Amino acid sequence: MAGMSRSNFAERFCILVGAGPLQYKTRWRLLLASDMLRRSDVRMSDVGHRVGYDSEAAFSRAFKAQFGIPPVMAPGS
Repeated sequence: MAGMSRSNFAERFCILVGAGPLQYKTRWRLLLASDMLRRSDVRMSDVGHRVGYDSEAAFSRAFKAQFGIPPVMAPGS
């Protein structure tokens, strides 16, 4: 679709964005989740599912790895 190999795309993406495509996607999803937790009363497990995680445990691990705190400690959760 982009007219280049996957590795070439990943290299160019990283140069332009400062992170690889998967890192960027993960951070974006978790930023959306953080915003949802802050602005709504949606349960943590529902937020995780909305941003693409199959389990609450996987969402919680990814969130903590990204932000240094579990989602239950995020402001507004």
